[in-house]
Amino acid sequence: MADYPAFLDSPLIWTMPLTGWIQAVSASLTFTFLPKKKEPGYTALGDVGAISYLYVVENTYFSLLLLFAWVYFSDYTFPYIRQFWPIELVFVFLVYLPIIRFQWPVSSFRDALKSNKTATKANERFYYYSTMMIKVFYIFAKHFIGFFVNYMRFLGRVGPKEQELAFGLLIGGCWGTTVALFIHTLKFKGYIGPRTGALAYEASFPWMAYYFFRLAMCMQKNWDIALVCTVAVGLNLVTIRSRPIWHVYQVIVCVVMALAVYRPEQAARVSAGIAEAFQESGNVSYSASSIHPTLGWGLEKILGSERADL
Repeated sequence: MADYPAFLDSPLIWTMPLTGWIQAVSASLTFTFLPKKKEPGYTALGDVGAISYLYVVENTYFSLLLLFAWVYFSDYTFPYIRQFWPIELVFVFLVYLPIIRFQWPVSSFRDALKSNKTATKANERFYYYSTMMIKVFYIFAKHFIGFFVNYMRFLGRVGPKEQELAFGLLIGGCWGTTVALFIHTLKFKGYIGPRTGALAYEASFPWMAYYFFRLAMCMQKNWDIALVCTVAVGLNLVTIRSRPIWHVYQVIVCVVMALAVYRPEQAARVSAGIAEAFQESGNVSYSASSIHPTLGWGLEKILGSERADL
């Protein structure tokens, strides 16, 4: 960013994502004539058929998440969000719970990959790999651009460098939501071809690759939070509606981190009780990290090593 300090003090931090969300809402109210199909129909996923109206509506959900993230990382608005803790907990931890997520349509990459109606024969292989790449990017983005950076902010681990990293990632996120619909409009109007549209959508990937590299270094430094998110990725992949393993895990993470931030004394008492139970059963002394890495993270990293060594 050419003048990053001026950007931090400008209203762009909230006006830009707010405009994107309003644009998404406006599109969902306008393009009601589009087909309501499971396949997203987006230009990066195929060159046959119109974009799905469900995908347009779903875009309001992701635009809303981006809006929250922008104001959450702003030093001006973060203190106000912290005061309204139910909103903070929902957006940081629980926004993918079925009771919330299924209020919006859910695009299916699986359906896009299986369908033979989304791409012509000549472009079928191209769009298969394009869809696979976007699917992998989406899963990574959800857990590390979304949850990981929000956890950092929630736990008070965001300094100037981490804040700049978050804003860089969020700019890439805006490209994948509001700018993405503009690209599809250009393709729909015939100003660009199908492959050009797909490549234009993926043009943000080099930008994101740079910030992914910086994110990887941040993950190494904050390995405990990265571990929480990595476990979540694995559980997300095996979660189905009849077996909501990942959603239960998210609630547990929410409770543990919320106690550590909002009620540190209570969290210390709970951890002391767990440690005492282990000591009575094994009659051994240990530090918190010797019980379990996750407990070590929760006590030593969040509460402090002196309070965590029991």
